[in-house]
Amino acid sequence: MKRFLKQKKGMTLIEAIVSTALLTLVVTLLVSVFTSSINIIQINAEMKRASRDAAAGIENQMAGIGPDNGVSITQQQAGTFVIQFNGVTVSTGGDLVQSTDPDGDVKFYYFVPN
Repeated sequence: MKRFLKQKKGMTLIEAIVSTALLTLVVTLLVSVFTSSINIIQINAEMKRASRDAAAGIENQMAGIGPDNGVSITQQQAGTFVIQFNGVTVSTGGDLVQSTDPDGDVKFYYFVPN
């Protein structure tokens, strides 16, 4: 009889509760990491779209194509571009083209010399 009582087969209630708590903690951490990864992917996709839209405005402007139906907002203004190298100043006139995506998140600048 003593030998029958001393044999441990199976789990105690405390062991079951501890293992369930540990499993819950691991699953919660994995879900949290997965959710954060999905959010980062969505943010990067939006940034890529905004960058592509702003670049399309510059490309259309340079190609002489008209506005691209709200994909980007392009502005052009005359100006002078000045660079200084070791005391030597080089300047040229031209047009500064600015392209912005509709949300205003990304801006591209391009200088077209005369």
